[in-house]
Amino acid sequence: MDDISQNLGYLLSRVSRMIKWKFASKLKEYNLTPAQWGLIKDISVQEEKQVADLQNFTPAMIAQRLYLDRPTVSGVIDRAVKNGWVERLNNPEDRRSQIIRLTGQSRSLIGELNCLGNEIMEYSVTGLSAQEINMLKMFLTKMIHNLSEDPEGVHG
Repeated sequence: MDDISQNLGYLLSRVSRMIKWKFASKLKEYNLTPAQWGLIKDISVQEEKQVADLQNFTPAMIAQRLYLDRPTVSGVIDRAVKNGWVERLNNPEDRRSQIIRLTGQSRSLIGELNCLGNEIMEYSVTGLSAQEINMLKMFLTKMIHNLSEDPEGVHG
């Protein structure tokens, strides 16, 4: 029988959940959930890229980038709007859709929350050398690439 504690899927999942849990506990101080932070961060990244296409700010495109389904993203957006983190605007290019934009409240905290996330990541790799961290990044990037090339899984 395999030792679950050495299963790669188990280890990746556990690390991911532990980092998310640590970050979530810090985000509570801001009345923000990890899902809402993901939404804010995604929109912020698109703005930093100076993406002009408004379609990149629709719930559908945000859901696609975050690997979430539309109903889930809609719920996250609803709660983020209610808490003042984002706002919904009419989409001038498509009346059936909306554009999601950051509010001043969320913009004012992006730098602070990025630092908080970085601190948690730095803590999580304590004891690893710079070379080991770079190798880990390389391995994870390759896994992301593999899964992006075949999003249905093993050719299915």
